[in-house]
Amino acid sequence: MSIDPIALAALAKFNQNKNASHFPTDIKPGTYPVDLKISLLGSVKKGMPGVTRRRNDSGSKHIARFLLDHATPSTIQYLLDNLTEIRKGNFTVFDFQRLEKTMNLVMPYREIPRQGSTRFDGELILEDVDLTPEAIPETTTGLRVIAGAK
Repeated sequence: MSIDPIALAALAKFNQNKNASHFPTDIKPGTYPVDLKISLLGSVKKGMPGVTRRRNDSGSKHIARFLLDHATPSTIQYLLDNLTEIRKGNFTVFDFQRLEKTMNLVMPYREIPRQGSTRFDGELILEDVDLTPEAIPETTTGLRVIAGAK
């Protein structure tokens, strides 16, 4: 099956670039008009909502700057000597319980509600692709959803 590369790029965008092997394209940077009509035939499955638990690491850049400003010269030298490994997370924790307690005070865990995953199983059918669209709509940024007639 041969599909216009610009149409493939548009489909990849709406598929959040997942399953990218279905939408291979190599177009040059630029703005291209696109006009294609599709149908979806299949089923949508919505998962149960849940909760993600992760540390509140907001402001971590500022925390690191504060700690670097207040670190002793010997600590800074150790950091510089081992920077590559420390950036990879390869370092020895001297007092795990103290570190965990401090992390819980500075970066406590928080629960973030999740909507639940959505999955589509089925076919995307290209109904019509205009290879020479004449105009770019007025809305050139963002997405405007328009209900079509059945």
